[in-house]
Amino acid sequence: MLKFLLEDNCSVVVRPSGTEPKLKTYLSVSAGSMDEAEKAEKKICEDLNRYFQ
Repeated sequence: MLKFLLEDNCSVVVRPSGTEPKLKTYLSVSAGSMDEAEKAEKKICEDLNRYFQ
């Protein structure tokens, strides 16, 4: 398992699946409101997609 700690108390966890030949990714976002959390999640996902596609 790899855990990447990001700024603003966010993180991304990557681990292998226990039953399938693939990786699973978990994203944790901390923000003052749901709207801010959704914006932070969208930004992190966009950044990750640039690097892993």
